[in-house]
Amino acid sequence: MDQETDKTLTAREISRERHARKLIEAAQDAICAYGVRGATIARIQEFSGLSRGMINARFDSKERLLEAAIRDMSAA
Repeated sequence: MDQETDKTLTAREISRERHARKLIEAAQDAICAYGVRGATIARIQEFSGLSRGMINARFDSKERLLEAAIRDMSAA
């Protein structure tokens, strides 16, 4: 692999982590505003500005995203 490919992979990984962080924060906002049961995919999507597919691509399910959001809140 050349250096340019390495930079692209690094940028992709950084972007992936930013999206994950944005989704976790959006899930936390949705939980605070609507409760766990009211933190729907549509509301998380609205808070994050990201697509529904991003949730599944990064967390595999809404439940895993909510678990990550709650773990993050409890660690703070």
